[in-house]
Amino acid sequence: MSDYTVRVVDARKVYYAEGNKPKVGVDRVSFGIKEGDCFGLLGVNGAGKTTTFKMLTGETKPSSGTAHIMGYNLETQMDEAQKHIGYCP
Repeated sequence: MSDYTVRVVDARKVYYAEGNKPKVGVDRVSFGIKEGDCFGLLGVNGAGKTTTFKMLTGETKPSSGTAHIMGYNLETQMDEAQKHIGYCP
C-alpha cells in the first residue's frame, strides 16, 4: 500500500430509500494512485463517478470497502487525510 498516495479497495455505496429496492451507486471499485499522477474517472451518467469522489472527500460514507490517502484510513482518520487532497468537481 505504501506505493500509492491514494488506495481504494472494494469501495461500495448502496442507497436505501424507504419502500424501494436498494440502489447500488458504486460496486466494489478498486484503484491506486501514485504520487504525481493526475487522476480522473470516466463513465456514463449514473456510473458512480461523483459518488466515488464524495466517498474520498468524506462527503458521504461508503457502505463497505477501505480507502487510504497518504496512509491515513478514511474511516478513522478523515481529518488528517483531507489535509493532503484537493478536489475540483
